[in-house]
Amino acid sequence: MLKLQRKYSPSRTYALHKDGSGYLINGFVEGKDAVRQDLFLLVSTERGAYSDIYNGFFGVDRVDLIGRDYHYATVELSERIKDALFMRYGEAFKSAVFKNERINGEVRVTVYADIGF
Repeated sequence: MLKLQRKYSPSRTYALHKDGSGYLINGFVEGKDAVRQDLFLLVSTERGAYSDIYNGFFGVDRVDLIGRDYHYATVELSERIKDALFMRYGEAFKSAVFKNERINGEVRVTVYADIGF
């Protein structure tokens, strides 16, 4: 029998749908889609920005990377995202692969995470 200590296991949550000006809540999302949505919110949220909703560990510190060297920013951001994933999912977080791109002067990071539930 395999037993994992989980810090958080999103299996059902409200479904967020992007519209022209933001996101709307419409119905529910379950299973892997709930985890995918949770991952999106985790890496899209500045740590501490919504302390009335999330604990102080939710999110990723990104603001101080604005204006920094591209290579430094991408390496540092990848490490911060890994830390956030571990803080959120504990031992269930196995690994992450990052695809970094520079688009019109902005850094875009795509995260492929292995979360074992």
